[in-house]
Amino acid sequence: MRRGSTGLSLVSGLAMLFLYGPILVLVLYSFNAAHLSMAWRGTTLKWYAALWQDEALLAATANSLLIAVISTIGATLLGGLMALGMERMPLRRQQIIEGGLVLPLAVDLVTTVTGRTGGTEVVLTSDNPRSEDPMAILNEMRQGITVADQQRVWVNADRREAIRQAVGMAKPGDVLLLAGKGHETYQEVAGVRHPFDDAAVLKETLELLHK
Repeated sequence: MRRGSTGLSLVSGLAMLFLYGPILVLVLYSFNAAHLSMAWRGTTLKWYAALWQDEALLAATANSLLIAVISTIGATLLGGLMALGMERMPLRRQQIIEGGLVLPLAVDLVTTVTGRTGGTEVVLTSDNPRSEDPMAILNEMRQGITVADQQRVWVNADRREAIRQAVGMAKPGDVLLLAGKGHETYQEVAGVRHPFDDAAVLKETLELLHK
């Protein structure tokens, strides 16, 4: 296993522990006989027995499960039907619909980053444009950004050049967030997968910068 993969696995494991560790502790202490104290007073099931006797709580649980099941079935049916319908559409219409679906997410991310971190600049670039026009995607992302934020947003469809641009713009003490591809080691453009590793490109860029 590569050193990078080991480090990523370690970070992922720590993140999972951070997220689910408190839940596991709560589950463990739900068997504690003590009423309020964190001190262990023995094992008991009386709290679960009390739950089964609480009619209001049981009704709320049943309603939550019913809503969850209905929402899951509805989302699966609508998503599946929409996917089948889009598959039969002309490519241009697919791009418009996909852009409309993704745009709120992308705009929210860009607006959040530029608006809440003060002075932050953003370089928009391609992830996996596949059969779509990379610039068309990036232009749609820019449409929902405010004029004030657009002054701090740069667009570069070439991901390698965009990474180099972002590194070149960074000043001492800045934090560079490189998002989008994660663990992927390829970039799909025009239906062809090209080798591309964000970590490798970033390392190469930093090495050239410090030569």
